[in-house]
Amino acid sequence: MYINSKTVNNGDGFKQVQKQLPRNRKSYFLYESKSAEDHFRERYYNIKYEHLMNKNIEGIYETKMPLTFRALIDIGCVVRPKKTMIPRTDQALGRTYKISELENKPPGPNDPQYLSSGIYERIYLLHSTMGARHFWGLFIEATKEI
Repeated sequence: MYINSKTVNNGDGFKQVQKQLPRNRKSYFLYESKSAEDHFRERYYNIKYEHLMNKNIEGIYETKMPLTFRALIDIGCVVRPKKTMIPRTDQALGRTYKISELENKPPGPNDPQYLSSGIYERIYLLHSTMGARHFWGLFIEATKEI
């Protein structure tokens, strides 16, 4: 979560960062706060009243980002466990990993290129819902596939 404050914040758990905000909003004093999803949900109402109703806070960003999307943004789409995070006594296969225990896997010389450039000129993703039913459509313009 990012908090864009108009004043300097010396609170615990906040680290000042430089990032481009959505819709070209002016960044005053931008602070990053990382916490586990469960901890964030417990603190949500405190955050709401301390920050959203504070006249010195311009905005809070990424408060409703799903964990899967955060994982894709933070570590990428092809990952592997960090070697230092697997105890020698544990078996890697079938183990559940935390996001902090994973790292981006760079492609090797014999690995196929993931989404190589030039293959897809435009891709359209459609999501439509009606009640409990969902319809997803992926339209690839270059190959005329749906």
